[in-house]
Amino acid sequence: MITATTPFLAGGLIPALSFIIVSLLVFGGVDYWAVILLMAPITVPLASTFGVDQYLTMAAVVSGAICGGTSCFFGEQMLMCGQAVEREPVDLAMTAFPYSAVCFVLTAVIYGVLGYIL
Repeated sequence: MITATTPFLAGGLIPALSFIIVSLLVFGGVDYWAVILLMAPITVPLASTFGVDQYLTMAAVVSGAICGGTSCFFGEQMLMCGQAVEREPVDLAMTAFPYSAVCFVLTAVIYGVLGYIL
């Protein structure tokens, strides 16, 4: 994986790309713990190869999983929250989606900037 992506990837973008990819995978309905377990062994050594902060990259993976999980319409967080407040999970997700979208964009930009600074 590292040798295949090295010619096509700028090192500072690894945290931002990790955040975006993990968020989209988890938003698509994949279990966020499984995505963290699958992405960490790929992204952390990749970040190490490019000289990017490994802790920042792992933070991007974990926060991407949380962002995708809280934005998913049929995710376990929405289902449990819907049961707790006696509302449909889709209604809760549609209410929170604009806030999640803004946070997704801002966080991706911040990880992009921090990837080059740290």
